[in-house]
Amino acid sequence: MKIARASLQMYVARVMIAVLGFVGIIYFSRSLGAHILGVYFLFQAVAGIMSVVVDLGIGEAAEKRISQGQDQSKYFTAALMLRLVSLTTVSGCVIAFQNTLNAYIGANLALFLILVLWIQQISALLLSSLRAEKKVARTAWIELTSKLFQTGSAIALVSFGAGVYALVCGLALGDLVAIGVSLTFISVGTSLPRKTHVRSLLKYSKYSTGLGVIGLIYMWMDTLIIGFLMTQTEVGIYETAWRVASLATIMSNAIGTVLFPQISEWETNGNMKAIGKALSRGLAYTVLIPIPAFLGASVISRDFLGVVFGKEFARASAVLNVLLFGKVFEALHIILSRILSAIGKPQLTFRSGLAGLVINAGLDLVLIRLYGIIGAAIASCVSVAVSMFLCGLYLKRYVVIVFPTRHLKWEVVAAVCMALSIYGFTKAIPISSELQLAVVVSLGVMVYVGIMMLDSGLRSEIIEELFSRR
Repeated sequence: MKIARASLQMYVARVMIAVLGFVGIIYFSRSLGAHILGVYFLFQAVAGIMSVVVDLGIGEAAEKRISQGQDQSKYFTAALMLRLVSLTTVSGCVIAFQNTLNAYIGANLALFLILVLWIQQISALLLSSLRAEKKVARTAWIELTSKLFQTGSAIALVSFGAGVYALVCGLALGDLVAIGVSLTFISVGTSLPRKTHVRSLLKYSKYSTGLGVIGLIYMWMDTLIIGFLMTQTEVGIYETAWRVASLATIMSNAIGTVLFPQISEWETNGNMKAIGKALSRGLAYTVLIPIPAFLGASVISRDFLGVVFGKEFARASAVLNVLLFGKVFEALHIILSRILSAIGKPQLTFRSGLAGLVINAGLDLVLIRLYGIIGAAIASCVSVAVSMFLCGLYLKRYVVIVFPTRHLKWEVVAAVCMALSIYGFTKAIPISSELQLAVVVSLGVMVYVGIMMLDSGLRSEIIEELFSRR
């Protein structure tokens, strides 16, 4: 499998998605302010929690079973039936507790949760099925189309004064588009499943729910607890920093998405040597962005947030630095956990996710009270480091892990040189405008890429991965 070549297609699409999302957040932060953004982020956080309850690992289980190539339509239909049952149950709970949910979120959005949940979950199942058919790059372009409609419609509605409802409607519209496009590409059909297919999905999902728990930890736990202990404004400021930091793991997620179906196939065929080789390369590529992002942000994070989002958000500079440090661990964790699940060990992914969840929640409750939103960032960083470490220990039982030490050392050297050059650039070009910020960042990127390309081994390896037809 050509990890770099397949991941590059995913990465390009994911970068474009990130750019659209980034542009949207900039526009919304300037147009609506931190408080309204905080309301929307809490809506997304509650929807995220409910998505974990609705999914219960069924999406991951369906991707695994469909990727194995047998009874694909039966597994797809079984997954769809299970999802419809859970959606109906959760929707009833939302209706019963809508007043409480509205009060927590800060707006009358509880009924919108039902609409968004149904659309998102059907879309997610279709995308999982496409990935199982090894159409992973195509799913990224579908997600890009969805993001384009989401951001464009939300910006249009905000300009008409729709406020937070504009953001929610844009979210629903984007996923509706994803459903429509996915249906044109998916090959698997529907077929009445047997009880054995349902049991197989439930057996796998019992532990693969851990992946949903991990997503909950890294995406929503901090935001939910900040929403309980602090204000919507603090939620908006923290979550904006989180979204900026999340840009650092776009490549990591692309690699993990590409690896899963291929690793699953290799595991079925007993080709553990190929899995070990793919793992080593994946670990080398996954931190290409997070390491320089952390070191670069340590120099210009305050200027970056103030110039791009406004002075109200500049006080999250320390939060951004801590979150980006955590993204280095998260990038490694993404690869380790995806491979662990792909080789049929979701129960071990569940254990690492549960450990991270307990640590994250406990530290959040203590550190947010003591230090505010910076405490939430520290809790997130510690929890993902623990989960990464556990995944590595579990994976070593089944796969020989050859850590790409030489590549990683060179990446650190290049990133340090980049950070020093950015520091020097800021002395010559003080950052007070978007243009000056763009110039400094561009110069830093050029330094990092230039030094990375001096490593002939890494350079030739990337070229071989991208252009070899074998």
